[in-house]
Formats: sequence, C-alpha cells, structure tokens
Amino acid sequence: MSLKLEHSLAVNATPEAAWSAFAHVDKWPTWDPGAMRSARWTSGEPWAMGSTLEIVMSKPIPFTLVMKVSVTDSPAHLQLTGEGSGVDVEQNYYFTSNSATSTTEMRTEQEFSGMAVTFFGDQVKKPILEGIARIFDGAKREAENASQV
Repeated sequence: MSLKLEHSLAVNATPEAAWSAFAHVDKWPTWDPGAMRSARWTSGEPWAMGSTLEIVMSKPIPFTLVMKVSVTDSPAHLQLTGEGSGVDVEQNYYFTSNSATSTTEMRTEQEFSGMAVTFFGDQVKKPILEGIARIFDGAKREAENASQV
C-alpha cells in the first residue's frame, strides 16, 4: 500500500523567489513547530545532486527521514527520495510561473510506502497534508515579503 498526497498554492512572487524561500530548510521547523523538530543537511552542498537532508518529525508519529536530492532543476523542479522508520518517500516539488495571474504555482506530489504506511494508512494522511501546507504557507510568506522589498 502507498499513500499519495498532493498540495499546491499560488504565490505572489517569481518561481525564483518561491524556490529561494522554500530552499531554506532550517526554517521548516519554525513553520511547522508542532510536527517537525529539525531539518538539516548532513552531506553535500544544499540542493546539489546526491546531497543528504535529515528531517526529524515528532508528528504524526516520531520518526527521522533521511532524504537524498535525486533531481535538482531549480527553480522549476526538485525531487527528494529517502526513507526512515520503515517508510519510503518520494517527494517532488514544482515551481511554475503562471503568466495569466502573475503568480507562481508551488506544488508538491508525495508518495509514502512501506510497513508503517500499511499499518497507519489513512490515519496519517491529514496530519501529513497539514504539515505540508504549513511549510508551503511559510515559504509563501517569505517569498511574498521578499518580493515586496
């Protein structure tokens, strides 16, 4: 069994500004303090192919994800793949300009699989989506504030 999630929102900024705000992983825990304890690079240059990112979660269940950058085409597309506590994860992030609205669509598609997902199933869907939304909202605020300067 796998759990597939999607989330998107419009950002009043360029794809570069949205990407730049999102790329500061050290801010992710401040945007989602109830669920994320830390996010830090453990090897390689940030966002370079093969770099490793460690994300320590406290909710929906306590676990640590070790993610590798497997696609990096900033600011258009980024892919992280990894695992932690019996969960395999693939996360894709897209930053797409919408010329009709002068906004950027910030979108993610994520897939979780493994024994823990089979066990918890849809119970974790809502909290994960809420966490993704908080990270995106934080990046949106940062990007829009930087664009107004």
